[in-house]
Amino acid sequence: NRVGGEERFLELFEETLDLADFAGVFFDRIRFPSPANGLKEILTCVCDDCLERSGGVIESLRGDLQRLLKEPGKAVGVEAMPGILRELFASIEEAIIFRTTSVSALLADYARAARKRNLDIGIDLFPPSLARLVGQDYTELSRHVDWIKPMIYCKTMGPAGLPMELLSLAKILRELNGNISERDSLWVLEQLTGLDLPESFGELASKGLTLDNYDRELEKLESLDRGGAVRIYPGFEAVAFPPVCSVDPAIVGEYVRRTLNRGYRGFTLSWDIRQIPPANLEAVGDFLAGW
Repeated sequence: NRVGGEERFLELFEETLDLADFAGVFFDRIRFPSPANGLKEILTCVCDDCLERSGGVIESLRGDLQRLLKEPGKAVGVEAMPGILRELFASIEEAIIFRTTSVSALLADYARAARKRNLDIGIDLFPPSLARLVGQDYTELSRHVDWIKPMIYCKTMGPAGLPMELLSLAKILRELNGNISERDSLWVLEQLTGLDLPESFGELASKGLTLDNYDRELEKLESLDRGGAVRIYPGFEAVAFPPVCSVDPAIVGEYVRRTLNRGYRGFTLSWDIRQIPPANLEAVGDFLAGW
């Protein structure tokens, strides 16, 4: 939403598209900060440009945020926290919609430039459980792209990885309410996301999530209104990139099996082919050869 400079960025984008005979364009990081950025940034931005463009919505968010940050810290039982958080987030729905609309409008400008050149358009999105937290609405964004890569990283301790983002959220909950245990904070997130989380922060950081959670994210995705023409190529880890992520051929093969069993026509091995071990690529090839 920042005023000034955006036209030049768009011009540079179009100049880049004209440098070669590209087949398509892939957008990444068109979003607001994620839980991994910490409590102070997760529900920003409240800059002057956002304040002006929101027509007062972001201004009122400031007061709501104070309440949002204080309410879970009151002396309430852990069983009450999921309901309190749902109610509080419902109260800032206008601000959440402003954020998703801002992201969608930005994408639309760049997508129009790509459409004029008949380019195929793809986008990286957070998993459905977390997408709206970063201003990404699958339904809105589907209108501007040809295909989506949902980042469903169950074993990644890095931005967009479910383990890191959920661990960051759990730590935020404990910041707000020091009376709850690690397991209690993870239980609250289970109620809010529908995911199955480990018993402790250490286990979440070291082992990540089970791949049953990959299926749960795909189920949520399939329930969303995305428009009939948008293709989905689920993204999952295939890299050896310690300490952020290291998966073996068995895990990669299981990701592939679950993806194809749900009827998807393709998938995305993430995230850097230079960091994908040959054994993991061979596991994919062997699985597809026998499919």
